[in-house]
Amino acid sequence: MKKKLRNLMAGTLALMFAGITQNVEATHVQGTEMNYTCAAPGVYLVKLKMYRDCSGIAAPTTASLNIKSQGCNAGRNVTMTKVGVGVIGSPYCPQIQATCSANSLYANYEETTFTTTVTFSPAEKQCPDWILSWNECCRPSTANLQGQGTMYTEAYLNLGSPTNPIYNNSPEFGSLVVPYVNAYQPITLSAYATDIDEDSLVYSFTTPLDNPTTSVPYNNYASILINDPDTNSTKTAMAPAGTFTATFPMHSFNVDWTQATPVAIPYFDLNSQNGSLSFTPTAYFPNSPSNQGLNKYVTVVQVDEYRRINGQAVKIGSIRRDMFITVMDCGPNQNPRVANPLANGQQITPNDIITLRPGTPLNFVMAADDNNANDVLEMTSDAAQILPGANFSVSPGNRPTGTLVWIPTANDVSNQIYYFRVTVRDNACPVRGAQVQTFGVRVSNTGGVTATNETIAANTSFLAYPNPFTNQVSFKFNLPAKAEKIVICNVLGQQVDQISISKTTTGEQHVQWQNAGKHASGIYVARLVAAGKTVQTLKFTKLQ
Repeated sequence: MKKKLRNLMAGTLALMFAGITQNVEATHVQGTEMNYTCAAPGVYLVKLKMYRDCSGIAAPTTASLNIKSQGCNAGRNVTMTKVGVGVIGSPYCPQIQATCSANSLYANYEETTFTTTVTFSPAEKQCPDWILSWNECCRPSTANLQGQGTMYTEAYLNLGSPTNPIYNNSPEFGSLVVPYVNAYQPITLSAYATDIDEDSLVYSFTTPLDNPTTSVPYNNYASILINDPDTNSTKTAMAPAGTFTATFPMHSFNVDWTQATPVAIPYFDLNSQNGSLSFTPTAYFPNSPSNQGLNKYVTVVQVDEYRRINGQAVKIGSIRRDMFITVMDCGPNQNPRVANPLANGQQITPNDIITLRPGTPLNFVMAADDNNANDVLEMTSDAAQILPGANFSVSPGNRPTGTLVWIPTANDVSNQIYYFRVTVRDNACPVRGAQVQTFGVRVSNTGGVTATNETIAANTSFLAYPNPFTNQVSFKFNLPAKAEKIVICNVLGQQVDQISISKTTTGEQHVQWQNAGKHASGIYVARLVAAGKTVQTLKFTKLQ
């Protein structure tokens, strides 16, 4: 039944796209992104990444960057040069050798990088708003876009004014994770970007562009029939006809199969705060050559960058990733998942924010799971790169467990949330199933703490005196529960000493740090522990 319904759906869609002209001889650019780094006042290193479709022509050796401030400057072109050799994608299992050929059985891409240095002249610095752009013909054929117009990308740069200049490093997108996805399987990926300036980032869908002012038009799509993924079910749902849009760029529907008459609801979600991207591909054309593009979709994610200047949130930059998603039918394989995430023993869900205070340890544990019993899973994370001094470890075995340990310091207090990702992949072939879940950590001197006894914390008075000190320091605390110890950490969050508290009484107590004179001058963090949890932290300073 399932095979019959899938074939019916594919046939309906094939009729829908039958009138689209295919011209693949001169196409190759299927994805791109641009970012910039401030090397010196008025001097920027600009980097362009091009993702070439291997079924098209080879990448060029140079690229032309246009810089222009609309209404203030006529603009000029700067030549960008290719860096090294292109990197061939490897989206498939190890048994399939990664190749980049127009005649390859498996679709693939090649990543090419171009760079240049832009030095703004004194006259150009009078203009605040700049668009850095690049364009080249042509896009490959895709299922959701009309024609094969020019590939255009841009980045926005706010220079400020000569008297109040803005020096900014743009966000930079992370690695292009799993652009090849299994049909009919829900998946969560990430279009995240990092910002070394720790500016506020906002993610949104936007339209692909043919030039600075013209969007590429979207295709219409016919109604499609979707069948229940339960192999023993004969239930179906009809997804109505419509037009692809920036926020719904591909066939992706959710269905509540428990209803007597299931209804297909469009589902293509982008988290505006962390770039997490979730969808369920619900269309696939079997035996379709890669260069026809019937299983390829373009989606564009823009990241706007804000900074508080003179008390106001000012947009100081933006970048965009014009990316492609290729749908493949990997049969019965289901995507793995991050299961049972626990932060300090408390169950959380993806996109939850873990709250910590300086000196409060985070013990974050999660498991890799998969409905395919024979799949071998691997788990990775960028947590150690995002959280300063954190350690992420993975247990051995086919169903590994990941453990993240981190103690934030006073230096980690930030208005921004630290977002990190956990990726689980299976060993299916040809396309490995994957899920990328995003978690956030907020470090603040105030507010709640995930999985900490806030009843105790709210009634705790914890002080260091004198502060700053030279050779001797004492701690005063007043607890409604028995205090167990005070842990002393340096500014990096590393434990340097521990004060055991043997008294069984509660209420106000005074404890001296006997070894204070043995330690170097600097900033320290004290953690007061009761009932097995850190209930309060404080920062204190030793002088020379």
